[in-house]
Amino acid sequence: PEWQKHLDEIRRELDRALTPELSEKLAELQRSLQDLDAERTKEALTDLAAAQKQLKDALERSRELFKRAAQEGELANLAQEATDLARDQEQWTSRSAAADSTRAAASEAQLAERADSLARALERAGEQMSDSARGARMDAAARAADAASREMQQAQRAAASGQKQQAGQHGAKASQSLQPLGAQIDQERTAMQGEWRKEVSDALDQALSETARLAERELKVQQSFQQSANPATAR
Repeated sequence: PEWQKHLDEIRRELDRALTPELSEKLAELQRSLQDLDAERTKEALTDLAAAQKQLKDALERSRELFKRAAQEGELANLAQEATDLARDQEQWTSRSAAADSTRAAASEAQLAERADSLARALERAGEQMSDSARGARMDAAARAADAASREMQQAQRAAASGQKQQAGQHGAKASQSLQPLGAQIDQERTAMQGEWRKEVSDALDQALSETARLAERELKVQQSFQQSANPATAR
């Protein structure tokens, strides 16, 4: 899916931003600087430490965006399940009058379980939202899915008892609760995608900028070390 491609792209860029090789080079550089003049060593290490902290902060912000990208992926899955479930329930309702009661009841029981699972997943998604208004809308969607599940359970019991008219009525109410959920969840996903995509771009730009700045400082300190170790070069 599209969100997974975005996530893979971010991961590749972050891997480029800070590699194990760069970390090892920084460690070696810090060990080498111990042979330099104490004051110059302190200044150089202070600069490097500051640069590393800036890079670490940028990467921490990027990791937070990974979490939001995962949330978007979860919303995409929930929107699809809500859409599929609404379609399946509508089909059940339209066929319930002519269907075998036992089979209809078993089928509706499975749909009720799916609706209940959807409600629980929407509740968890709402709890994870940093935007309180979006979290409240997800909670409302969870309540609608839960209401649909209860109607399905009543439809299942009515079907099992051979009360086809009542089963159809409860099935229709379940469909009504489920019908708008897919579009509503996908709307939230689209809004979230727009928000975090810009933040991802900004965070990656900053991370890569800090990497370049860190590499530049490393080079200058290495040159300073080489000059100190070779007086002829210094002259």
